[in-house]
Amino acid sequence: MKVKNDRLEALRMIISSQELGSQDELLDALKKEGFQLTQATLSRDLKQLKVAKAASMRGNYVYVLPNDASARLP
Repeated sequence: MKVKNDRLEALRMIISSQELGSQDELLDALKKEGFQLTQATLSRDLKQLKVAKAASMRGNYVYVLPNDASARLP
């Protein structure tokens, strides 16, 4: 389970520090951190973390963690 926990923590850090709007962008960012996973696994991880999409200050829809959603809405 350590690998999954490490991956989830990396995913939290990526989402909180970058404005990414697609799962492909998330997969690329995770790959740079050394994680190889499928889109299906990423989708399950996003669901487990209760990640949502919200409008950024630039008007793009980006992934946000549950406690960040209200802060990014215009």
